[in-house]
Amino acid sequence: MITILSLLLAAPLASAAELPGMPGSAVVVSTPAAQVEAPKPALLLPPKVPARPKGTLDTAGEVARDLAIRVEYFENGQSYYRAYTKGSHSPEENKAFVQFLEDYEAELGIARRTHAILGVWLDKKSAIKD
Repeated sequence: MITILSLLLAAPLASAAELPGMPGSAVVVSTPAAQVEAPKPALLLPPKVPARPKGTLDTAGEVARDLAIRVEYFENGQSYYRAYTKGSHSPEENKAFVQFLEDYEAELGIARRTHAILGVWLDKKSAIKD
């Protein structure tokens, strides 16, 4: 009973301390905020070139998986290219973009050869044998 009574008596004092201009209340003095520089946007960098397989690709499944990784790189590269063509960029971003174009062309050549290999394999394996 005494604890409930002490809580009820202390509650009005706590709420009065929160009201501005009341005796015993804390006054917060606002100071002008220092101008905070807007954070610089992150560099727009190209996707990483997929790693080459560590050995030979002996089965068509391994070749197809490697091609799927290349296709994902091409899709990410297309998104990067579209994002890059909007706006101006730093010298680092420009250098990365030129390197991306060179890497993209090289990977595209590899993917075209891989596609041709899979086509030959498909023709050979899908033929009905007598």
